[in-house]
Amino acid sequence: MGLAAGRTWRRAASGWYVVVVTVSMGLAMIDPNDPEQPLLVAACVLCLPAMVLALPVFYVVVATAWNLTDADNGGSTWPVTATYVVGIGLVAVANVWVARRVVGHWGRGPIT
Repeated sequence: MGLAAGRTWRRAASGWYVVVVTVSMGLAMIDPNDPEQPLLVAACVLCLPAMVLALPVFYVVVATAWNLTDADNGGSTWPVTATYVVGIGLVAVANVWVARRVVGHWGRGPIT
C-alpha cells in the first residue's frame, strides 16, 4: 500500500468513526426521556479517551439544554438530542485529532 493510499484509508476510517459515533448517539437519544442504553453506552465508550476529559463540559452543556427546554416535563426534546449529537461528534473529532498526532509521530521521536 502506497503512502497516499494509506493516508486515504486513514481519512476514510476517521470519517466513518465520527459518523458511526454520532449516528449511534442520535439513535440513542431520539427520545431523551427514554434513551436506548446500549447505544448510548457504545457511543460513549467509542469516544474514550477524549470523553474522560470532555465529560464535565458535556454534562454541563447537556444539563443546560435539559433545563432551558424543560424536556423532562413535556418540553421540546429536539434541542437536547441535538446537544447530545453535536457534543459527541466534537468529542469524536477530538479523538481523531489525538490519534492522528500520536500515529503521525510514531518512530519520529517525541511529540513537539
